[in-house]
Amino acid sequence: MPYLIIIFITCIYLIFISLRFIKSGITSPAVITLSSWALMSFVGYFSYESFDEFREESFYCLLIWISITSFVYISVELAQKHKSLLYKDYTPNRVCYRYSIFVIPACIVTAYEIYKVGSDGPVNFLLNLRLANIEDDYQYQTFTFMPIFYPIIMSMFASICIYKSRALEKISICAWLFLFALGTMGKFAVITPIVMFITIYEMKRGLSKKKLAIIIPVVLSAILALHFYRMSDNDSASIAYIFGTYIYSPIIAFGKLIDFDVNWSGDYTLRFIHAIAFKTGLSLQEPVKTILDYVYVPTPTNVYTVMQPFYSDMGFYGVLWGFMGFYLVR
Repeated sequence: MPYLIIIFITCIYLIFISLRFIKSGITSPAVITLSSWALMSFVGYFSYESFDEFREESFYCLLIWISITSFVYISVELAQKHKSLLYKDYTPNRVCYRYSIFVIPACIVTAYEIYKVGSDGPVNFLLNLRLANIEDDYQYQTFTFMPIFYPIIMSMFASICIYKSRALEKISICAWLFLFALGTMGKFAVITPIVMFITIYEMKRGLSKKKLAIIIPVVLSAILALHFYRMSDNDSASIAYIFGTYIYSPIIAFGKLIDFDVNWSGDYTLRFIHAIAFKTGLSLQEPVKTILDYVYVPTPTNVYTVMQPFYSDMGFYGVLWGFMGFYLVR
């Protein structure tokens, strides 16, 4: 419990510094990152008894990670402090059009796939959709075209957020994003386009805190609705426990990694190199899975926080140098 209080106070203090003295935007990397960890510690404080122990090693790793990421992000903000917070370097007269020629057929195909996958499964319609997305060896109908459409239409969505577009483009793209959220039954399918829109809107026009106060509860409500609709019939978890499962349990799962040996092989942090080597025949070793195994904390979770790849490959040294090294390489 004291660890969570320390993390919460540290994050709130750094957020205050970023907003008050660095003049960071609400959607700046520093504020978003610190807010995420502050929310984690806040939720963890109230759901602490429902989960396994918050390990001391996890606290040290998290404190190191927060310190390094804050230092890097705030340093970048300071280097750009004389620049306008609003993004001016875009062509306001550019118009996005004819996207609907691709998106409308994509909506039809995606809707058909959702119907086929949801109807062909062992449980209820919405839970079938979720299982089809997360199970490695799912024995029933799965999606073919929907994952292919996603990066293309998300790029179109970013374009219509930046530039002018016709109503048909906006409606068709938003309709497909809704179908994608339904098809995956995942919270990030809801969060990602909303965060993208908010970030672009703030960069173009500035963000009203009153509007943000409305948007956040709406997003949380949508996430909760997805959870309750996709859960199995015998699942009776409370709202408090759900928030703990989504927000707090990953750091508890991260603590389970402490009991495993560090591999020192770069399997996770350099996975893209291993994947290329395997595909080209230069290596016979398959790359590690991107969806990790479940661990019970006691609720099952396969999310181990952003620190997992660095810790699994290099232990505390990975947490200490990993983010800084990858940031400098970028």
